[in-house]
Amino acid sequence: MAGEKTDFDTGAFEILPPEKQNFIVDAALRTFGKMGYRKASTGDIAVAAGISKAMVFHYFGNKKNMYLYMMDYVCQMIYAAVEETQKQETVETDFFGRIHIAAMAKMKVMEKQPAIFLFLSNAYFEQDPEVATELKKIFGDGGTYRQQYLFEKSDLKKFKPDVDPELVLKILLKMTEGYIYGVSLDEGFNFAGMVQDFEDSMDLMKRHFYKEEYL
Repeated sequence: MAGEKTDFDTGAFEILPPEKQNFIVDAALRTFGKMGYRKASTGDIAVAAGISKAMVFHYFGNKKNMYLYMMDYVCQMIYAAVEETQKQETVETDFFGRIHIAAMAKMKVMEKQPAIFLFLSNAYFEQDPEVATELKKIFGDGGTYRQQYLFEKSDLKKFKPDVDPELVLKILLKMTEGYIYGVSLDEGFNFAGMVQDFEDSMDLMKRHFYKEEYL
């Protein structure tokens, strides 16, 4: 998924020491993640970040700019993790293997910074008209990237003749959506349990959808 850049110059924020930037980003991600775009205010974020409301406007201009900046930050973090993992691995051509590599890379990012999961969980269902158009494009771009990543290098001959790989992907996405919807944003989520559920589901699908010789 690709982030949505804003026209506002965030240079004042980006020259802050990395530790200060990270603290503000984490506070914004957690606040937006717990409250959603509509309910979260710049005042809420300022309090969580330990800065004045005036500094929020100085760094980002307005709430929408800040939100889109956070979307871009999250997207770039995940993209970088997936790309780095691919550099370290031999070229994987197994459909489920490629999904596993990308998913584990994303989970490592979210394990280091759980607020990313909170933010994306809420953003996925966000419908506020102020950001709805941008979010639709961002998640749409993510879908295009996912299709290219999975289908350009995967060996689809492993699937049984009557199995549609694109339908398998849709099932996986619906499963992920259901998991996200059921997670409490206040309590966070269990990484170990999430990974185990994911791997069990992948194994089940592989056994049912692949030809015998590829199991």
